[in-house]
Amino acid sequence: MTRHSLRRWFGVFFQFIPWALRGLAAAVLVGIVVSLSGAWLAELFLWSCWLFFGFLGLPVRPLFRVWFCQRRSGLSWREASAAVRIQRDFKRLCWSAGLSVREDEHKVMLEQLGASTGQRAVPEEDSGAGLFDWLTVVLGFRRWSDTVKYFDSPRILKCQVTRHGLVLTVLRGERAKTSVDLAADDVLRRLEQAAREITGFYQLMLSARVIGAKTVWSFVFRDSLAVPTPVPAVDFSRRVDPEQPVVIGLQDSGESFSLQVAGRHTLLVGASGSGKGSVLWSLLLGLAPAIRAGLVRLHGVDLKGGVEFFLGEGFFYEVAYTYEDAKKMIRQLSDGLDDRLDSMRDSGVRKHVPTLEEPLELLIIDEAASLTYLAPDTKSAKEVDAALKRVLSTGRAAGVSVVAALQDPRKEALATRDLFTQIVALRLRSQDDAKLALGSALHEAGARCEQIAQSQPGTGFSIDAETAEIQRFRAYWVSDDAVRAVAARVQGGVERV
Repeated sequence: MTRHSLRRWFGVFFQFIPWALRGLAAAVLVGIVVSLSGAWLAELFLWSCWLFFGFLGLPVRPLFRVWFCQRRSGLSWREASAAVRIQRDFKRLCWSAGLSVREDEHKVMLEQLGASTGQRAVPEEDSGAGLFDWLTVVLGFRRWSDTVKYFDSPRILKCQVTRHGLVLTVLRGERAKTSVDLAADDVLRRLEQAAREITGFYQLMLSARVIGAKTVWSFVFRDSLAVPTPVPAVDFSRRVDPEQPVVIGLQDSGESFSLQVAGRHTLLVGASGSGKGSVLWSLLLGLAPAIRAGLVRLHGVDLKGGVEFFLGEGFFYEVAYTYEDAKKMIRQLSDGLDDRLDSMRDSGVRKHVPTLEEPLELLIIDEAASLTYLAPDTKSAKEVDAALKRVLSTGRAAGVSVVAALQDPRKEALATRDLFTQIVALRLRSQDDAKLALGSALHEAGARCEQIAQSQPGTGFSIDAETAEIQRFRAYWVSDDAVRAVAARVQGGVERV
């Protein structure tokens, strides 16, 4: 038995002692009142009240909450107990993290304020309130710790127990200037440590994200993304609408994670070995029925000698393995925009709808920085950059989307980075790289890519550049055999160049 488990069991045992002492004190108190009254009805009433509230005051009450939480969420007994403890001791948790002040500390602050202003700033104590607190504790209504008052604490707006932990949506208190302050690294570190001490659950992990004026704290007891999920078998009999989001993995809540491709330009950023291939191949397998039906036409750029796209070459309408072929492909997509936009204008259509005659054109670029550092000369680099900017700036309305993978988060690696409307960030090497890729605001809001474990390739954060919504996910694990098998079936339905 480990030191932490011994400490937890001793903590559970000693929780029963104050309840037993309280019950004994309540029995003596009721007995004195009954003996003084002398009326048998009063005696019956008081003893009934003591038995009822004494039962509720015993550890049965929190145990019932733990049981209810476990049955509703599917957590283990230990995990459900930790979730209940966090909710019950939320203010104490915030105080331990420096997000609130205790009553005695508040009095000291008021006394110091009164001394500096020459006025009485500390209110007189109400002896009746102290007696009421003592009686409610003795009778089992509250714990002694519940009588401690905290000031300036964050407020819980929403509480949700999931299969993997506890999610609290909170509103900042007086100790935090903005909602972003509640997601700061040092605050989360203190909160996580305090939660571990209070609950005795030392595997607990805490993450945070900011939604406007609210902050979402996720206390994770088990990581749903720790184990990779194989990609589901492709059902070619199922009709896939290319305009709808494509399922490519799982969210941290355990639900399916979908990536919107049509009408978006997606930048996939991640260090070497972070699992960018898992994201790309999960996306292509999800689009496979639409590709075979001719509603999606893929254009691939792989300037690393074709080591990535050669495996699934059957998915693509055309693939560029050299810089000249890539330049020609991107320029043709840019030139084709004018014809498609003219056709849409003549037809009075504002948004392109994929058809067999005019499918969704999807350009996928592996290691997009190679378009810069592999350019034979400055002129070629500028031509490719201008054509790519043209596609990124006007292609969405015409049914042309781009997915670009990138290792280097610096803007110099891809000058068109700001034109992408959606970012998928996988594991990055350091906090500086994460902030370069996403910006300090998104990093502080919860997209901490440097904290993703190397043992979880394909795990990352999806960030919508228009709404700044952040979602943690893990892409499906796709084997080479699965790519070859699906590519062989897709190739029969794709007209080759």
